[in-house]
Amino acid sequence: MKPLAIVFFADALSAIEVCWSLHEASFEVLALTKQGIPCPLRYSRLIKIITVPNPEIDFRESGESILNLLNKQGLKNESQAQILVPLDDASVLLCRTLKLPKSTRQASPKSNISEIAIDKWQQMQLASQSGFNVIETKIVDRFCPLDSIETPCVLKPRLAIEKENNRIAKRSFYSCPDTTALQEASIEVAENATHISQPFLNGVGEGIFGFATDDTVHVLSAHRRIRMMNPEGSGSSACRNNAIEPELEAAAHKFVTDSGWTGLFMIELIRDENGKAWFMEFNGRPWGSTTLARRIGLEYPAWHAQAALGIELPSISKPTFTPKTCRHLGREIVHLLFVLRGPRKNVNNKWPSRFGTFIELLTPRANQHWYNFRWSDPIPFFADTFWTVMKTIFNRKAS
Repeated sequence: MKPLAIVFFADALSAIEVCWSLHEASFEVLALTKQGIPCPLRYSRLIKIITVPNPEIDFRESGESILNLLNKQGLKNESQAQILVPLDDASVLLCRTLKLPKSTRQASPKSNISEIAIDKWQQMQLASQSGFNVIETKIVDRFCPLDSIETPCVLKPRLAIEKENNRIAKRSFYSCPDTTALQEASIEVAENATHISQPFLNGVGEGIFGFATDDTVHVLSAHRRIRMMNPEGSGSSACRNNAIEPELEAAAHKFVTDSGWTGLFMIELIRDENGKAWFMEFNGRPWGSTTLARRIGLEYPAWHAQAALGIELPSISKPTFTPKTCRHLGREIVHLLFVLRGPRKNVNNKWPSRFGTFIELLTPRANQHWYNFRWSDPIPFFADTFWTVMKTIFNRKAS
């Protein structure tokens, strides 16, 4: 009998590629989607979807619903191995609180270790000890005087995600080009919502990816961002794989080993205009550009689930480096919309030209792939494109 992989939540950027990786590794895949949230995977003919309560509305009910589902699945097929695979910060947080039945394994580390994936302040301390270049970081709360913070800077939540009054809370991110913006942001930062401040840094986003088991950190890969969805700062709409510098590879190994992390991880970096790479954050879950790793033969999601279930892994070796580019069609369209709109006031980044953006987006190139596209199951790709664009348009109208 095929092992069952229960992935959640299905609206995560990595969900489609993770599900296909598991499916191709002979897992039966069941994806959990949040109630009231569009889910492109719902249109897949390969993946089964079940809707559960949204933890952003009712954390307890969402957790209980998932546990009930796990128990039912276990009773229905007692001989079937089950693995619970978190895909986003909300699911990582839920995994810390769920008391799983004996029939279910969890593809994430123990709760005392998973804290490192949530707390950015802890990440900064460990990154510095591991050999990464770390930007000067301060905790911003009621005890931090504003005149100790220089602008331009960014204020971001210390915790990637947290539980508050039985709901998942995500604190706001603030870009502060001057003291006036810093003052306004500091008023909005509640006393119980601790943020961290960092100097604003122009540069290109990069990432180091891999997965770790108890005894080793498996083959690493890396990518560099080509375009951001929003030129002011956001996730990428296009990225390209690149080689890892030996000192960054060593620092990544030390960070993961010293933290005791097991499972998938992404280390986010930014390379400044002088070519120096700076640590930004650590994510203990699948990353949006999982498609790029899969295109070069690195099936991280499947390997992670197999390792957690004790299934013998295939021979894993570092692939021959071949430059490849992956683009997200919905995000590329959104990027174009932002460029056509033009920059807002006090934008730190250089703004792309409209004509240059049209040329860049429409020029075909070799070794180019699309996020989430699969010839044998194409509808999720188009659904994902549609919902990505609609979400941006309607969120902007609401704001």
